Amino acid sequence: MTSGPIGKVLACMSLWLTLLATTGCDVSMPTPSSQRSSGEVRTEKLKTNLSAEEARALAQPASSTEGLSVDVQTAQNQGVGSENFDGTMQPSRGLNTKRLFGEPVGGEDERFERLENAVQQLRDDFDTVNPAINRLIAIEGEIQMLVDQLQVLVKGDDAAAMEQIPPVSTQALDETEFPTEMNPAPAAPIPLAPPLTQAEVAAAEAEVPPPAPAPVPAPAPVPAAVTPTPAAASSDAMLSAMRAADHEKTTRIVFETNKNIPYTVDVDPEKILLVTFKEGTSQANLNAGLKSALIKSADETPQATGGFIVAMPLSKMTKVVRQGVLPPDGTNPRYRIYIDLER
Repeated sequence: MTSGPIGKVLACMSLWLTLLATTGCDVSMPTPSSQRSSGEVRTEKLKTNLSAEEARALAQPASSTEGLSVDVQTAQNQGVGSENFDGTMQPSRGLNTKRLFGEPVGGEDERFERLENAVQQLRDDFDTVNPAINRLIAIEGEIQMLVDQLQVLVKGDDAAAMEQIPPVSTQALDETEFPTEMNPAPAAPIPLAPPLTQAEVAAAEAEVPPPAPAPVPAPAPVPAAVTPTPAAASSDAMLSAMRAADHEKTTRIVFETNKNIPYTVDVDPEKILLVTFKEGTSQANLNAGLKSALIKSADETPQATGGFIVAMPLSKMTKVVRQGVLPPDGTNPRYRIYIDLER
């Protein structure tokens, strides 16, 4: 080779080495693992943006905070493997989500105001749910009443008698054999008396009393006389007219009779007004004079012992507020029995 090309090659190598030295790159070859000593530990630098103080703070154990806390000493003393570990897990402490009086206040007045507001809020909440609680109590009472009625229907009249019978143990049932029609109870053996001697037989025959005389039959009883039912006494008392009308607060019923007939008034639980006349008969058209919304109709029923009953079905339950008898006067020659019902 000529000196010219060699010079160019040497010049290029000089420039390349100069460029590597200027950039600061390490061109040394890596050391093979086989050439590294067994005791040498490979170390590398950790790149991070944290300072030394921040790293030390991260390394500290967890501390108690509001709402979530950890007791490090208790966890270490009662952990698995320690002598205080009883084999059970500790209960969860939960989260403190709401504190009524956690925020401090300045004075006594503010404390009392905060307490009053909390009590008022509790009362408002109770007033809101109080109707529902009352409904539940009423429903529970009705359910209990229905259960009692069902027990009476299921058990019947023998329920009280069955409750008085003491219970029989299972052992007594297993060891006792109760007699039945197919398996009657065996009769107890009757002990045989010793045979009598001839002297005892003779003494027994001497002590036998004479036969009693035959009983004389008693005379047949005379049948008692049957008292006939007295017939109804005839009376010329008569109901000639009846009318009814509604007023402001009452409904008045008026009966016109030719005599002052004794009577009684009763309101039946089935919403029926019953007027019982002790004597006489009815000749009136009872439904002709009805002009009341309270009285549906009127019906008359004669009685076997005399008198009659006027029954009037009512549209609702009511009561008698006033009654009386007006004697004849210049305008009306009849007796007037009036009855006022509450509308």
